[in-house]
Formats: sequence, structure tokens, C-alpha cells
Amino acid sequence: MKRRWMILSMLLLTFLVLSAQGLPSCEQTYTIRYNDVTIGKVTAYDNPDGWTCQQNYSYSSASAHPKEGPTLQDSVAQFWLFQGSNGLCLFSVFGLEVNSSQGTAKVDYRLSGNGANGKVMLSDDNGELTEPSTDFFKGRWAWGDNTDGGVIGPLSGSDWVMEIDVIEMTGSLNAIAFTSGNGIPIPI
Repeated sequence: MKRRWMILSMLLLTFLVLSAQGLPSCEQTYTIRYNDVTIGKVTAYDNPDGWTCQQNYSYSSASAHPKEGPTLQDSVAQFWLFQGSNGLCLFSVFGLEVNSSQGTAKVDYRLSGNGANGKVMLSDDNGELTEPSTDFFKGRWAWGDNTDGGVIGPLSGSDWVMEIDVIEMTGSLNAIAFTSGNGIPIPI
């Protein structure tokens, strides 16, 4: 049963699209669509202390410790936007810094649109989040007792689309959420 749900989740995310119109900001609403149907709207997490995206990820002890973002959970793959002092960034974090957390995740990201731009800003474990070609990113993570993940950004341009394909999730992960800046998750 668990495997069946994960396959269903992966199929849902294969068509998950995050899009923006207008210049990035904390107040802007970003649309999440599945098969051209809006399933939710999110905002970026605010940045009251002026952190860069990398500072907000707060990588230490081989794990993410986000200053602004959702509360990390061992069983939930987390995605969210953060308005860093160096631009709007997409965060992806898997697992939790606990003794029981382990697993793998394979995720592809495609960025397109008018003036779309982005780079790998941080890879939690060097080389696990890469940009093999322009505006195409691959995350291939494996973790044990820690988190894994990364940051893509700054996302710029006035109209852009980010397609997120979750190809595989194993281990303790059994849910996926894209969390809005107000802390409300949109389960996928």
C-alpha cells in the first residue's frame, strides 16, 4: 500500500508546475497547478533578518536547519520559496536530523519562461543537486540520520515556470508538501 501511494504521489508531481507572473517578492502569490488545474497558491517565506538563501538553509552537522521555512519532518519531502537578500529561491529538503531518518530521493526541475534564470545555490552534500544543462536541475540524494536537499535560485524574470518531477522517494518519506510563506502546507 505504501509503495502504491508513493507511485501516485510521483505521478502527481510529474505534472506539478510552479509559476510566477511579475517580479519576485514576498507579497507575490505563486500558483501550483496539476494538469492545468490550480491546486493551491503559495507565497515566499519572509526574510525579516536579511539572510541570503544559503544562510537561511543554515547547513551544519550535515543537515539543513532552516531559519525561515516549514518545520522539517522525517516523513515529509518539503518544498518552499524564500525571499533571500540575494533573490527568490526554491528550497527542497528531505529527511530530518534524527537517528532513524534515512532514504533516497530523485527529483528533476525544469525552469522556463520569459527571462527565467536560476542556478544551484546550495547542495546539501556537494554534487547531489546539479545543473547538467541550462535551466535543468537534478537532485539525487541519499541520506542517513540527517537531511538532504538544496536551493535553486535566484529565480528571476517576470514570467517563469518551474516543473518539479519527483521520480523516486524511498525510506522514511511517505508524504510531499509545498508550504506557503504563511506556514500552511499544500499536500501533494
